[in-house]
Amino acid sequence: MENNKALFDTLMATIGEPVFITDAEGRIVRVSKLLEISTGLSAFSLVGQTVEHLGEVDGQLSVASLVREAMWAGEMRTGMIVLPGHEHSWELTIHSILENGKMIGGISTL
Repeated sequence: MENNKALFDTLMATIGEPVFITDAEGRIVRVSKLLEISTGLSAFSLVGQTVEHLGEVDGQLSVASLVREAMWAGEMRTGMIVLPGHEHSWELTIHSILENGKMIGGISTL
């Protein structure tokens, strides 16, 4: 398990995309450095929070609903969101994370 933590820490520090990872309940568990830089939102303020506070997708569906839908369907979902404190929209893409056929979380990119 310790090797997985080190791998995730390195991945999230160096990945060239604004990314966040959620657990099966939709709580943010990891945030990439590029997401922090791009959005001005800190990992400290996001980790442990649910995705509900991230706003709406396409002005209708909550981000939380889209994340849950993608994770439970096991399929990719996309939508446009406006993050709190920002004027422009971001394309949000969500994929489920499966382990031995069981959904354990999701990975989302902006």
